[in-house]
Amino acid sequence: MKREPNTTVAGIPFDPEVVEAVWKKAAPNPNLNGFRVDRHGTAMCRFEFGWKTRFGWEIDHIIPVAQGGTDDLGNLQPLHWQHNRAKADNGSDWAPEPRPSQTGDNWPKPRPRSSRAR
Repeated sequence: MKREPNTTVAGIPFDPEVVEAVWKKAAPNPNLNGFRVDRHGTAMCRFEFGWKTRFGWEIDHIIPVAQGGTDDLGNLQPLHWQHNRAKADNGSDWAPEPRPSQTGDNWPKPRPRSSRAR
């Protein structure tokens, strides 16, 4: 039986506490609250968990469930949703093809402050 993304070995959604713990494993961006990067340097937004959006992310089993991977926190990592789907059951040695969007240039740019007096 094929499991849906963001589910445990048993096929049930991860608890919010597990989602938060996995999110905290990603490297933060000190300039943008709510954003982190996955192990391949692609930006993810905390509030886009489970979404197939520009900054969406999923929980990945580092050792795939199909290869005996568990739901232990040490076997879970946050990955941009496209990386997780491409990785599938390929294991922990999988890496995406380098693209410009993975070099950090896909971070949202802070809006410049207006120089006008209020």
